[in-house]
Amino acid sequence: MLNYKFGWELTGTNFVLDASIVLAGIFIIGPLHTMYTVLALFIGKRVTDYVLEGFESKKIIHIFSPKTKEIAKAIQLNLGAHTTILKGEKNQDGVEENLVYVAIPKQRLFYLKKLVQGIDENAFTVVHTVKDVTGGSFAEAYHPTQKTFKNEQVEKSYYQKQADKESSDQ
Repeated sequence: MLNYKFGWELTGTNFVLDASIVLAGIFIIGPLHTMYTVLALFIGKRVTDYVLEGFESKKIIHIFSPKTKEIAKAIQLNLGAHTTILKGEKNQDGVEENLVYVAIPKQRLFYLKKLVQGIDENAFTVVHTVKDVTGGSFAEAYHPTQKTFKNEQVEKSYYQKQADKESSDQ
């Protein structure tokens, strides 16, 4: 229910429920042991997330809807994510079904679902967890210390190495 209403993932919901039970027992096990237990629960939650999804997992979403163009445009404008509309074959009723294909960081999934639901509440979405996505809207740095090829000198150096490699191959 918490996932449906608020977009909480399984491990986060499990952590909140476990922590609330432990906090209710503060008078029985004492505050120090309660703090250690909550800390252990948090570490267990993070480890479970990393095992299931990887360290920086991304989500690939397929959105099936008759309003694919509107959904794709809204995702591009509101989330800054690159979208692709894939044309499908006609179904048994003779209707051509298209889908929107988009990759986003895990943290934006809840907002994407709300955005899609606001445009087409009957849209069918399929979410996949992936470990590596590069290029497109993922070329931007999400952290101040993260390096990108925005620096012209680095970019020129990269392309010069590619040109040198091609000329040596010939």
